[in-house]
Order: sequence, then structure tokens, then C-alpha cells
Amino acid sequence: MSSSNPCEVKGSGILYFAYGSMSNPVSRSKRKLRTVWECAAFLPGYRLVFPRGIGNVVPTYSSDEPEVHGVVMEFERESDWDTVCGFEAGYDVHEAPVVPYQKMDNGECKRMPSIKARFFQQPAALGRPLEGDLPPPERYLRI
Repeated sequence: MSSSNPCEVKGSGILYFAYGSMSNPVSRSKRKLRTVWECAAFLPGYRLVFPRGIGNVVPTYSSDEPEVHGVVMEFERESDWDTVCGFEAGYDVHEAPVVPYQKMDNGECKRMPSIKARFFQQPAALGRPLEGDLPPPERYLRI
């Protein structure tokens, strides 16, 4: 990737895919999180659900289902990752390939090569299934 590419991995920090409040730069700023870079991305093979009214990603079993869109970012400092983990307590950390993309001037999206990033998922051990057909809560829609 060229150095002018805003979706280029800049270093060897921690790559994190956010699909909820952490995808909002205002939320990250309020939590004093600093990223080296960030880019729109999607998580293929998963879909977004709202069991118990809280956003979660679950594997899809069909290529017809939509992927989860969010933001992939790189934290240079371990302390920033620790802060995110503190806010996401109760979720399990997973890692999977995500696909960064850039919106071009013509409105099309240019896909970049996939990169492995961490993401959070509610554990199944909470007693209720992770699947759910509840609509997103109003606060999630305002992110």
C-alpha cells in the first residue's frame, strides 16, 4: 500500500475493529483513546444483532447475509487497548480478518487487503442465546 493510503497499517500496534460506540470518534475522544490510524471496514462472515438490547456480532452461515460495518483502528499504546477492554468488560475478545475500504470521489468503495483485527463479542455463557431479532435501541442509532 502506498503511504498516502489512509487505510494503511502504520505500525505494529494493536488492531481493533469497532462496531458500536467505539466506532464513534466522539466516544473515543471522551475516553481519551488515541489511535495511530483508523479506517472504515467490514467484518465478513458476521452479522449485527441486538439480544438484550445490546449490539453483538454473530457468525453468519450464509453468504447472502450482510456483513458488519464499523471502523478498524490501530492503538500504539497498550494502555489504550486496556482502556477499551475496561469499557467492554463482559465481552470476549476475538480476532478475525476485516476488510478496510475507502469511499472514492465517485461514490464507490475501494476495498483494501484484509487485515486481522480484534473485536468484542458477547459470550454465550450469559444463559440466553446470542441470536436475537430485537431492533437496535434508540441510543445505538444515535451513535
